[in-house]
Amino acid sequence: MAKNFMWPNPQTINFTAITTKTKTAGNFTLTATTSQSLPVTFTSDTPTLCTVAAAVVTMTGTGPGTASITARSAGNSTFDPIAATNTFSVT
Repeated sequence: MAKNFMWPNPQTINFTAITTKTKTAGNFTLTATTSQSLPVTFTSDTPTLCTVAAAVVTMTGTGPGTASITARSAGNSTFDPIAATNTFSVT
């Protein structure tokens, strides 16, 4: 008896660009969506410059430098995982 398999399909992610921030900038909210409306999580790749909780970025007060935040969707049984990274200057 043959089995039918569903292979994951690609999806895209739209991660809104982040403009230059000062090291003492207030909190700001990240925006990202996937083409399949799957959940997106965010991680700071530069926690010495900024941290992320849920979709809210907090500047740590250190800098200058280049900060990096990654948006990820884990995918599901139908759609592949995907990630996108934004970098921005901290002055």
